[in-house]
Amino acid sequence: MLIFLSGPTCSGKTTIAAQLVDLGVVDVVIAQDAFYLTDPAIFREVDGFENWDDASVFEYTAIDKEITSTMRFGGTVLVEGLCFPDHVSSVPDFLFRLTCPHDELRRRRFARDEWIVSHPQYWTSCALPFIEAQQRADGVVLDATRPVAETVQAIRQTTGR
Repeated sequence: MLIFLSGPTCSGKTTIAAQLVDLGVVDVVIAQDAFYLTDPAIFREVDGFENWDDASVFEYTAIDKEITSTMRFGGTVLVEGLCFPDHVSSVPDFLFRLTCPHDELRRRRFARDEWIVSHPQYWTSCALPFIEAQQRADGVVLDATRPVAETVQAIRQTTGR
C-alpha cells in the first residue's frame, strides 16, 4: 500500500508519520526533505533570499525511484512531503492533505527555526507564497490543528490499517 501525506511546512507530517510507524500502521517512511537538490544554482532568489520553500528544489526522479524500489518489498509505504502527488509519477492508494491556518503554521515555523526568527521577511517572501500555492482539496483533507492522535486515527480508519 502506498500512502501520500502532503501538507505545508510545520503541519505535523513527520510527527504523524512517526506515530504511524510506532503503531505498525506504516512499515517505511520516505521523507521528501531527504531529496533536496544540493546545487545552489537551482535555488530561485526571492527578495534576496535563497528560496528553499519551492517545488523546484526537490529531486522528484529520485523520489520516484525510491518509492518504486521500496514498494518492491511490500508492506505499507508512506511518503510525506510538501508537494505530492503533483511532481511524482507514483500513484498512491491514499492521499491525505493536512491543512492549517497560516498564523498557526507561522507560529510553529518560528518556534522550530532559529534562522527564520532573524529573517522574518523570508516567511512572507518565500514560505507563505509556497504554502498558498500548494493548497488543494483533493484527497482526504485533515485538520493539522487537531491532536496528532486524532489525525492518526483518521488515517487508520480510512486505510483500514
